[in-house]
Amino acid sequence: MTLKILFITKAYPYPAQTGDLRYTAGLIESLSTFPLVNVTVFCGAGLPASLPAETVLWRGQEWQPNFMTDIGSIFSRYPRGAARAYGPGAKRNLEKLLTKNTFDLALINEAVCAKAVPIITKFKIPALYISHNVEADIRPRIAAQISGVLRRWLQRFDAKKYCQMELDLLQKVTGLSAITEEDRARYAQLAPNLRSIILKPGYSKDEEILPISDAPRAARAVLIGSFEWGAKRLNLEKILKAYRQFSKLNGGGFPLRIAGKMPPAFLDQLRKSYPEVEFFGSFDRLSEVVQDANVALVLEDLGGGFKLKTLDYIFNGLAIVGLPKAMTGSGLVAHQEYLAVNSIEAAMPAIASLIKDQSRVKRLATLAHLKADGQFHWSERGVKLLEFIQELLKPDSTSCASPGHPTNTRAKIDIDGV
Repeated sequence: MTLKILFITKAYPYPAQTGDLRYTAGLIESLSTFPLVNVTVFCGAGLPASLPAETVLWRGQEWQPNFMTDIGSIFSRYPRGAARAYGPGAKRNLEKLLTKNTFDLALINEAVCAKAVPIITKFKIPALYISHNVEADIRPRIAAQISGVLRRWLQRFDAKKYCQMELDLLQKVTGLSAITEEDRARYAQLAPNLRSIILKPGYSKDEEILPISDAPRAARAVLIGSFEWGAKRLNLEKILKAYRQFSKLNGGGFPLRIAGKMPPAFLDQLRKSYPEVEFFGSFDRLSEVVQDANVALVLEDLGGGFKLKTLDYIFNGLAIVGLPKAMTGSGLVAHQEYLAVNSIEAAMPAIASLIKDQSRVKRLATLAHLKADGQFHWSERGVKLLEFIQELLKPDSTSCASPGHPTNTRAKIDIDGV
């Protein structure tokens, strides 16, 4: 019997150039490989007018969020991210889809898709929450870092709505997947009776461009990422300020390259402010920015979840310098398989020393590759998710809530203290 899955996501995930889109695309592709699984993806925004022929059925709307979307979200009970993920017409289009089709389960990909849950509940479809981060925790932390009285107030106001939205979502789903062990443990506090699994990202061998080699790589540090989200830009600015300070104190820095998608105006601003740093915008192939580097940085102290770029670094032969909390979920051992630092400032001299030590670079990169090899297959993630879905759908699965009648007990969180 065919299992019919409705995958609800904020946007069409291709090209998958950011961590959230890569994780989304990987899950969709891994589920669609099963012959008796029918996957329909509903995109709340950004669905292209024409799509390639695939095993996945794509539905949703072409609408794109804009500045007025952000303004309107201030007056909504939902946060800005949810407004951008589920635009005007989404409710009507989703109801039309559910009226004409039946589904066994809905996957709510990221908390920002929570606006779709009332409709899912109306059609009595059980839902599973695919978490990328514990939004109730990370949003207040990000808001606290925002400069400017008005901007910080707006971010805190939005963070409160994120907290409430995710806590409500946990009460309405029958299960959830968390991206790290730490996230799963936190959700066990927020929703003690909710069944869950850990669903780390996968990595395709097609993405492994530069495996470990005996040939030494150029002494250069590289940081890749997507810098469109405010928290990512805050992290980047902290790193650049620390680099500038280190350079002043030591009569110069080390070769540093920053690469990734970012607004053109922000890229221009960075190039003018930090001429000593090499900046790339978007790139088509990872090899363009890592083939002449030997050290990579994972120094995010804001945000959460699993940093997918960690896998890019590991499988492309780079030694990693990282904050332990930013390396969550990687499974790498500090100081054996990556160089751990306790702050962004402390990372600067550590990087400067490491990039010149080719033997240590190779040792860290090799051990990290050996640890990770075989642990991040998307096919295995698909199997694990499918088995969990089947378990949730069992008639005798007494720990699952029926749609609209949750059994979860909510843990208290200080929303007013955000």
